[in-house]
Amino acid sequence: WMLENILTHPTATLTAIDVFDGPYKDRYLANIRRTGAAERVTTVSNASQVALRSLPLSSYDIIYVDGSHAKEDVLEDAVLSWRLLKAGGILIFDDYRWAGCFVKGTSDRPTDFPKTAIDAFVNCFGDHVDVIHNSYQVVLRKKAARAAGAGESGGKA
Repeated sequence: WMLENILTHPTATLTAIDVFDGPYKDRYLANIRRTGAAERVTTVSNASQVALRSLPLSSYDIIYVDGSHAKEDVLEDAVLSWRLLKAGGILIFDDYRWAGCFVKGTSDRPTDFPKTAIDAFVNCFGDHVDVIHNSYQVVLRKKAARAAGAGESGGKA
């Protein structure tokens, strides 16, 4: 869908990160081939918390976070993705209003779902983002960094 509707420019590329458990990788690869744009896709078969650390900083215009539904994973993906996103870039979170599956052995507390992590991220980074959509998905635009001396500590504590 992203290749056919968003990343339509011939130079647009997509990097997909997933552990690809079970039959999902075959289905994913078939979908990519069907777009006719497979040459513009890089597939990384790894956990996002590992793979995101190896990608170039400030290199992505759009990052779509839709992996684990565990709040810890969502928050870590958000923080790791943040530095990969260009100023003016779009960070999309899926499953903001997801209510869970209540599978035995998993938590069924509302505070354990993606919403908790997304809210925490927005609370921490709120001065650096514009919320441009908030429904089942939350869409943020990364503001340009303020110039040094304009209230920024320059990274020093």
